[in-house]
Amino acid sequence: MKKLIIAGISLIILAAAALIVYQNLPEKRYARHMIKARLYQQQNNLVAAKKEYEAAFAAKGGYTPYVSLEVLRFENNLALKDKNISGAINNTRKYLELHPKDSEAAILLANLAFEAGELGLAFSTVNSILVQNPVSFPARLLLAKVRTSQGRLDLAEEQIRVLVEAHPDSLLALMPIASNLLKQGRISEARDYLQKVLKLYPDNPVAKLNLIDSYLMERKPDSARIILQAWAVTDSSKTQAVRIRLARLFSLMNQFDSAEIALSDYRFPNQNNFEALGELALVKTKQGQYDSAIKVYSSMIETAPSASPKAKEYINLLHLANSNPARALEVLKELSIGANDLILPMNQIMTYLALDQEHKAIEVIQRGDSSMQKQLTEFMANLIPTREFVGQWALLNYYRLNNQSFNSLQTIAQMYLKYPENALVADFYSKALHGLGQAPLALEVLEKLKQPTLAQKVNKVTLYVTLGKLDKAMDLCQKILKEEPKLIGIHTLLADLNRKKGNSKAYVEHLQAELELNPNNVVALNNLAWEFGVEQKDMQAAAPYLTKLEAQKQGDPRIMDTMGWILAINGKLKEAKPYFILALNLVPDSPTLLYHMANVEKQLGETDSAKRHLQKALDSKRNFEERKLAETMLAEMN
Repeated sequence: MKKLIIAGISLIILAAAALIVYQNLPEKRYARHMIKARLYQQQNNLVAAKKEYEAAFAAKGGYTPYVSLEVLRFENNLALKDKNISGAINNTRKYLELHPKDSEAAILLANLAFEAGELGLAFSTVNSILVQNPVSFPARLLLAKVRTSQGRLDLAEEQIRVLVEAHPDSLLALMPIASNLLKQGRISEARDYLQKVLKLYPDNPVAKLNLIDSYLMERKPDSARIILQAWAVTDSSKTQAVRIRLARLFSLMNQFDSAEIALSDYRFPNQNNFEALGELALVKTKQGQYDSAIKVYSSMIETAPSASPKAKEYINLLHLANSNPARALEVLKELSIGANDLILPMNQIMTYLALDQEHKAIEVIQRGDSSMQKQLTEFMANLIPTREFVGQWALLNYYRLNNQSFNSLQTIAQMYLKYPENALVADFYSKALHGLGQAPLALEVLEKLKQPTLAQKVNKVTLYVTLGKLDKAMDLCQKILKEEPKLIGIHTLLADLNRKKGNSKAYVEHLQAELELNPNNVVALNNLAWEFGVEQKDMQAAAPYLTKLEAQKQGDPRIMDTMGWILAINGKLKEAKPYFILALNLVPDSPTLLYHMANVEKQLGETDSAKRHLQKALDSKRNFEERKLAETMLAEMN
């Protein structure tokens, strides 16, 4: 009996020891520390969380912050908390060196780069993701954001349309395409998508707001009112975004008291109310109540210093509009905008001229580099130094900065009636008319000028081309070339005109002349490569231009198509194919690219893939020059 008791105790001791050993196995200790780290992280106790993460990885034989995606996120949270976005980027880059195929980490890096304004890194990272996974929704959406930030709404549209085609009922695809089209001024197209969103998701507030914006942009108050009235019976009608649209509607109808009442709940200056306060300042400005608008912006500055630079810029312009350049100068002294930014020096020049301090304006010009000096000198030469003119020009810039296109147009139209011979006014008015599709009127404005500037002459060329007056465009281009033989861009214009007239020799000569002035001109390089490589099938002549295009790594699918197609038709099929793969990762529904890829694949004996690409090209609703060729090729292969 005694032996049994001893044996039982021994077993208990051994079990306890085994349990202790088991609990202290590296995997178990790792798991315990990871659980504690996550709990601390949820409690926002980042110091304790970091210690637990370190203990967890020490249990596995050594700690590195780049072992898991979870720890990477933690390290980045620490960096971002300290506003150290470059640290977060470096963390993620190091992690990707160890885990190059981790798409989630690559998306994280691309997003961080985008937030930091490193658009080149964001683009290259997203592109590498699409090479691995062409159907990656977040990568393509981020690529569209990068293109938008680069000012290339057309290229952003290409990316979003890929998403819409693959996910025709996805809110994440439909809303970005609508937003993109609104930014391009293609209002009716945008509205079609917004109405589709509301058919699928009737209560989506963002789609309703954008739909209202589309009608306000077209100055159709009745249509905007119908949606707002339908909204008025719900709690959401009390939201700031809805009230802002209501204020815009009343302001559009010149019912300014009603506009201010709509914004009355959002007058208290805090960050949550900034959008409404900005709208209130616009309402005050439209009534000519500049002092009241300035008070609104001043209250925003007192609440949040981060709002200060933009608000002070607006205050400066409003003081000038209010014929108070002395106060405008006080505000300017507090502003500091990037050295390459023309906005601040232009505002300084306007302010000094309004104060009859021309010598100070000249000093502003002399502080800039040679390119800036040229632009500012031309600006100053055409700025009429009266308080009335400066005030109206400042008001125009205020509306432009606030994306108030109609008010900008009204202001410049009024200025043109007073100053039809002023180059600044005529140039801006002509561009505004051209943007509205009124090219004949835009040309008429420029042709009335007795002494047009060089830029206005170039604009006239563009308008002549738009209106089909190629001979006039050619004559004016030749005159400009004689006046300014080293003007960058003039040879590109002449090349295009000669191409339209079928003069291939002059077309090539002008493109080559452009490259002498600007060796990195992508358009000239691309067009010369195509001319020699495709039209003339002279690979040797095309090669230097291909080399330069390759070195620039533009990431533009059109350029990739040029490079791939030149190689393909000159028999270098295996070298050509990677370019089409890269291009199709960016625009997988381009029928021309699909046809080119199929052509290469057919010659390489990849018949099934070639058929798929041809069929996809022919299924496209887009028009493309090679459609008949694609139909014939597919018929021959079946």
